[in-house]
Amino acid sequence: MKSKILKQMYEVYEEIKNSFLGEGCNLVPEKYRSNFVNIGGAFEANYIIWKLLQEGVKKGKVLVIGVFGGRDYFGLLLRGYDVYGFDLVDLPGFHKLNVGNVEDELPYPDEEFDGVIMGEILEHLKDDVKALSNVKRILKKDGVLIITVPFCNDKPEYHIRVHTRKSCQRLLRVCGFEVLKIVERPAIWRIPFWVNGFHHLIGWISLKISGLLPHKILLPLWANIEFKVGQIYSPIRHRSSVFGGYYLCKKSIDKEYNYVAMNIGEFSKK
Repeated sequence: MKSKILKQMYEVYEEIKNSFLGEGCNLVPEKYRSNFVNIGGAFEANYIIWKLLQEGVKKGKVLVIGVFGGRDYFGLLLRGYDVYGFDLVDLPGFHKLNVGNVEDELPYPDEEFDGVIMGEILEHLKDDVKALSNVKRILKKDGVLIITVPFCNDKPEYHIRVHTRKSCQRLLRVCGFEVLKIVERPAIWRIPFWVNGFHHLIGWISLKISGLLPHKILLPLWANIEFKVGQIYSPIRHRSSVFGGYYLCKKSIDKEYNYVAMNIGEFSKK
């Protein structure tokens, strides 16, 4: 009986994913389709990244550094971008993927990309300055860099950098980037994953009765609220386990920020 119920739940979930993606199913391998149907999950994050990218790059060639899970790679592919991937390992389903370490020289020409996405990457890097320098080289003069970073999170062993909103701004400035906009997360509160059980059940019932899937309205609506509210300061979100930020950046046109001179000036004061 239990296995039969689980099978039916799986079939409902698959039907919702396929209905939501429609023809997009041809672009997204089955194992990555869950990214696009859950409230408070990957859809929301990719929506915010897309909204930020739209402010500088409507269409064009985008490199996603760190493709694990397929959130940004397939999310931007579905939105019409020419998407390339770069990761530490060769992962199945990504057709334009190079393998390597972003801290090493990147296998792309100068000013190759209109946009570069680094989702949850900087906190893993030993040489984050070198990585950002590599990214700057391959980014077009009018291109944009979007990064996402967890704030004040040192729990995982693989987080060897711990950032705050300001520390990340300073790092980007040192590396020759100007921060244009920051969106914090969660904008309101973190959605418990069990909420999606009701979300999918109601969606499936609506799909069967009317042929309409409310996910197509509710998911963008909630994600847009998160995008807008995340730009407003709130001390409540600082207590969330997923507290972090999205940064929209461009190459700085100002002269290089000399952090060594700043330190000499600060600590040589009598």
